[in-house]
Amino acid sequence: SDLLSDHEELQNSTQSVTQVSEFEAAWEVEQFRMPPHIKSLFTENELSEELAARLLEAVRSGLNSLLVTSVSPREGKTTVALGLAVSAAKAGLKVAIVDGHVDSPNLADTLHLDIECGWESLSDSTPVSEIAVQSLKDQCTIFPYLRSSDSKHTYEHGYQTLLETITRQFDLVIIDGPSVSNSLQHFDVQTIDSAVIVRDVRLGNFGAVREWSTQLSVAGLKSIGVVENHL
Repeated sequence: SDLLSDHEELQNSTQSVTQVSEFEAAWEVEQFRMPPHIKSLFTENELSEELAARLLEAVRSGLNSLLVTSVSPREGKTTVALGLAVSAAKAGLKVAIVDGHVDSPNLADTLHLDIECGWESLSDSTPVSEIAVQSLKDQCTIFPYLRSSDSKHTYEHGYQTLLETITRQFDLVIIDGPSVSNSLQHFDVQTIDSAVIVRDVRLGNFGAVREWSTQLSVAGLKSIGVVENHL
C-alpha cells in the first residue's frame, strides 16, 4: 500500500535524522510478555502501520520525550504507553519506556519482569545501563522503577540522571507517568517535550482533562493530545 511504502521510506531515513548514540542494556529478554489487549489494539489491526508512520514523522519533527498521563489512576496509561512504544519500534525507532508511577510502579509487573532494582537506585557509581531491560524482538528498552523510601532529592537525582542520559541515546522516550491525583507534583514535566492524556470515557471527566491539559501547556510542553479509552 502507499502507506506502507511511505513507512518504509521514512524508516530507512530514521538513523540520519535522529543521530542517537549507542546504548547497550545490561539485561536482555527475548520478548516482553505484553498483555493480550495491547497486541490486539496496537499491533494486530489496520491502524498499526498508520500509527507507526505518524510516530516516526513526529520524531523526525523533533519529538524526543512523551509523557503518558491521566487525571485519575487506572484510566489506561500503561496500556497506551506500551502500545505507543511497540508502534514506534515497529517504525524502526529506538524506543525507551520509563516507569514514572512513583507511588505505585507497575511496568515490571505488567511485563512479568523479575527485577531487583530500578532507576530509583541510580547514583554516580551505578550506570543507567545497569537498570535497563531490552527486548530483542520488541526492540524496546524498559527502565523500571521500584517503590523507594529514599528522599525526594534522591528520587529527583535519579530521574534527572536517567532522562539526561536516555534522551541522547534513544529516538523516543515514553514516560508511563503518574496521574494528576497521584504524586504528579513530584514529577518534573519541564524535562518532557509533549504529553498524551488518557481519558476513560466512562468517568465523564472532560473538564478535568481540559484543565490538566492547560496546566501542562503552561509548564512548557510543546503539544498535548488526548486518547479516549472506551474499554
